[in-house]
This record gives sequence, C-alpha cells and structure tokens, in this order.
Amino acid sequence: MLRRVLWLLLLLPWLTGGCTCALWQKNRLDAYNKPAPQPHLHLYQAVERHDVLAVYDEFSERDGSHQPRAYYLYLNDRRVEHGQKPWFVTTNLARQFPPVPILPKPPEPGTNAPDELYAVLSTNQIAFTLFSGPRPVSSHHLPHYPDAIGDVERVALTPLAVSVDTTLLELWLFCVAAANQDDPAFLDGHSGSHGHHGPHPHDTDQASTQTTSPTPGSPQK
Repeated sequence: MLRRVLWLLLLLPWLTGGCTCALWQKNRLDAYNKPAPQPHLHLYQAVERHDVLAVYDEFSERDGSHQPRAYYLYLNDRRVEHGQKPWFVTTNLARQFPPVPILPKPPEPGTNAPDELYAVLSTNQIAFTLFSGPRPVSSHHLPHYPDAIGDVERVALTPLAVSVDTTLLELWLFCVAAANQDDPAFLDGHSGSHGHHGPHPHDTDQASTQTTSPTPGSPQK
C-alpha cells in the first residue's frame, strides 16, 4: 500500500501538467499595457483618411512607466476590440489635423449640439463616444493589451522546463524499478521475457528416452 502511495506522489507532476505545460498555461509572466489613470486623451480629425487620431498616455504594468501613444481609431477598431496591440503611429501627426472637442457629458436636450464632430468622454476616461450634432457616430475604448515580453520569457525558459520534466521522468522510472526489485511477480515477468529459458520437462523426458532406447540390430541383454 505504501508503495502505491509513493507511486502516486511521484506521478503528481504529470497529473498537474508538468513544468512545460504550466509555463505556457499560467499567466504569471504576463503584463498588460493599458491607459494611464489619467490618460489625457486628445482626438484629432484626419479628414483625408476618414479617421480619427487618438493620442493618450499609456501605462505599463511591467515596469510602471508611462508613454505617449497615438493610433487611428477606425483602422484599429477590430484589433482594440479583440485586446490586441494597435498599429501605433507617431504623436507628431497630431500637428497635421484639427482637434476634436471632448465634452464631459452630452449636451442637454433642447440645446444646440455642436455641428462638427465631437466626443463625449465616459466617467472612467477610458471609453468615449463620437457624435455628429445630436447623433452618435461610434463608440470606442482605449487599448488594453498584453505586452510581448511574457511570450519571449516563455520561449527562453522552455528548454529549462523540458529538461526538468525529462529529469523528473527519469527519476520516476528509477523509483518504479527500485520499488519493484523485490516484487516476485515483477521479477518473474522480467526474467520470463529477458532471462534464459531452461529445458522443458517434456524435452528432458524425450532426451532420456532416446538415450536408453536400444539401437536397432544391437544384441538384447
């Protein structure tokens, strides 16, 4: 019984997936880039591109740094919705386009809404809606995506994880062999498959009969 318990303990690393599996399934190495607590969002209308340039401050969870970012809203809309890194551009492009007004809340009903394009910022300062007059045009939120450093670290650590899994497997095989070296059933099975087979009793009887049988033509005693 104790031997079976030891076997189960030795199998525990594989029951939990092994080091290599855990390395790629766990998210401890992941870190995200997201809008800063105060993103300082600015929008610019790229009329010729039929797009809107968004400029904001990004925060890195990995090192706590802040970085100014710029990207086109409609060009990257699908990527941002799927949590992917947008195609960033230089923030200097903002000098080429007219700014889009950003309001803290929509205009009151019955008041004259701006005729030109404007945005209404959410209370969390991460999401916003574009309006044209009183009509909403589209809604967006600032990018929130994982950095690529986590995957780079996983690739670098994979050979080490594979080596650890291989060593554990070899250790388990050694322990299985050591635990069964005094097991008669285990020894009989291995000796029957790999050991020398002695003469079968029936073969011995036949050999004895052939030895004592008289040769034809020899004188009988």
